[in-house]
Amino acid sequence: MRVFGVDFTSVPCDRKPIVVAVCEFESGLLRLTGLKPLPSLAAFRSFLEVISDSVQITGLDLPFSQPRRLFENLGYPLNWTQASRKIAGMNWHQFHSLLLEYQEFRPPGDRHHFRVTDEIAAAASPMNTVRPPVARMYHAALPFLLETTLSLEPCRPANNRSWAVEAYPALIVRRVIGRTCYKGSPYCDGEAVQSANRALVLEALRSPGIRKVFGFGVEIPEDFDQLIVDDVAGDRLDAICAAVQAAWAWTRRDEGFGIPEGADALEGWIVDPCFVSPAQATQPAPSRRLDRELTSH
Repeated sequence: MRVFGVDFTSVPCDRKPIVVAVCEFESGLLRLTGLKPLPSLAAFRSFLEVISDSVQITGLDLPFSQPRRLFENLGYPLNWTQASRKIAGMNWHQFHSLLLEYQEFRPPGDRHHFRVTDEIAAAASPMNTVRPPVARMYHAALPFLLETTLSLEPCRPANNRSWAVEAYPALIVRRVIGRTCYKGSPYCDGEAVQSANRALVLEALRSPGIRKVFGFGVEIPEDFDQLIVDDVAGDRLDAICAAVQAAWAWTRRDEGFGIPEGADALEGWIVDPCFVSPAQATQPAPSRRLDRELTSH
């Protein structure tokens, strides 16, 4: 099985491209075979077109949707495709203005809504326009998601053999180093500490502990080590983690790709073994503790 992990950026360029981890999954082992840069949204579109015609699964590190509450309050259709088309019909300035106007007269603490999966994963709201600009990532990718024939789980399932799931690499990273910084940020530890943390996560991905969490091993050839550890943005490491989550979803393909039964198809769902049951799907992040098996090797 071919597996891809995509670390997405809304304004890709040669200096900071979208990064794709290219992997093969066979006999309980996920093997990294390449790290491919996509320096433009046009290249991303072409990538989606190519993989749509093949048997594969891709983990995309970006939100597939917005919170149900936002759609309801805006009076949008409560159907993923219809609501997505309304937003994709706006340019970024229009969508940005819509979010700002929506938030302007709401009370503090109720300006950014969260999807159920965001609350469980302690992820930023997809309405965030800065730090991190998740809304811009969502808006930039949305037109391409709409036009692709990929089966977008669980938002737009399709009867084909090419799937995409929503990944969130931070869930894997936190298992290893908690919330310590591992990629460039003016608010975090120095570059040397972040580099050391990327090396720790890389080591954990190769460890026997990965099988305890995901049920399979991960092989990353040493040829990639320097590229991954020296990547200040952490994009390569995030792409690999997204591929790991996609591979795990593939192992759960007969169980809804690891997405709990009853998950909101309008909002979408992040795939990860840390929350798979309906009971877990109602528990907010503050009341949960992510497992730490990756550090027990």
